[in-house]
Amino acid sequence: MDSDSDFEFDSDYETSTYLGFVDEPDSDDIPASPLDTRLGGQPIWLHPESPAPQELMKCLSCHKQMPMLLQAYSTLEDKYYDRVMYVFSCPEPGCRRKPGSVRALRSIRRDPEREVREKKRDAELKKIEEQQQKEKDEARAKKKEAMSNIGSNLVGEKGSNPFASANPFAAKGDNPFAKADNPFAKKAENQAVTGAEEVQKLSEEAQEVSPSPPSPTDELISSLQKTQLAEFDYKRDVSCPKFQHGHYLYTEQEYLTPESQRELPQGIKIETEADDGETTDETAEAVIDKEYEKLVNVDKHFHRFSDIVEHNPEQVVRYEFKGQPLYYADDEVSKEVTELIKSDKKAFEFQVMPNAISQVSDDIINGMEWGTIMVCVDPEDNLPELDKNNVGYAEEFVGVQWEKEHKE
Repeated sequence: MDSDSDFEFDSDYETSTYLGFVDEPDSDDIPASPLDTRLGGQPIWLHPESPAPQELMKCLSCHKQMPMLLQAYSTLEDKYYDRVMYVFSCPEPGCRRKPGSVRALRSIRRDPEREVREKKRDAELKKIEEQQQKEKDEARAKKKEAMSNIGSNLVGEKGSNPFASANPFAAKGDNPFAKADNPFAKKAENQAVTGAEEVQKLSEEAQEVSPSPPSPTDELISSLQKTQLAEFDYKRDVSCPKFQHGHYLYTEQEYLTPESQRELPQGIKIETEADDGETTDETAEAVIDKEYEKLVNVDKHFHRFSDIVEHNPEQVVRYEFKGQPLYYADDEVSKEVTELIKSDKKAFEFQVMPNAISQVSDDIINGMEWGTIMVCVDPEDNLPELDKNNVGYAEEFVGVQWEKEHKE
């Protein structure tokens, strides 16, 4: 979704973006697992003995260790390792808008033995899928062959076709319909009955030779299921500071519903006519957009941001690896992110939405005041240096679009 026309639609529209919503509160009573995606709380590392280096979690302005804003378990397709993204944000008012006050880390954990098992599993599943497809193709061919015989059985072999006899109209003045013993009446009736029975018979035979290909047995599927994360005594890292509140998140595909007519802010009056002198929906909509932007002093990016978020206002995270971010404003950050993506130096992965602020902190006056936090990563997901536990960390690009400062 990278243009205004992308969200002009008449019915519910499913996008390729996944949205994160707040679920139950994070609690020490719930077993810790890096498989969970959480907002706030304390980090859970992929190996309890391999925490992220403290230097990567410190604010570059005040040099204090920052609380975790987000932890997202985000494995990638065709990758055989565990992968978690962490976002840390400094709550200090004096660090707002300063570089390094929000940082993101990509964490990887490899398990060589598990990777071998999972690659073997995928190869076996691929063989099963190929065999299933082969059986489907063979069954389809048999059914087609059986059904193709229906026509010839309906009309019979050459010479037995009742319509192949001498044309009754060939004899001059000998109209068969003038007689009671129409030669076609009885034969056609018998042929119709015979044909219907033949169709039914051959259809049943076709179904018998084309059963649905058997799916793999439950035992085989079970044996090939993806191996879960290695069992460690996972714990929340209590040495890390945390925000007031933490929550587990659940994800859903983004659905956009048809845009209802927006109520105009007080003071806007629409008086416009098309070239032919008549007011149209299109001209009215154009004036609404223009006057709305003029009244509240918003730019095109913010207008679109508001329109999209309005469909799912409770979202706290938007995720689409190698997708397009939803910019909060037309500023230097949006230009930088756009250039990074276009040059393939980085790939957009996810962004944290402003609703997340109120979910982790009650301090609205002195709290965070960003519009969105965009995280862009290595597009090839190259592995960082791994430690003895096969865990590694890499800092990734963060683009923060802040709320506009209101000058007195």
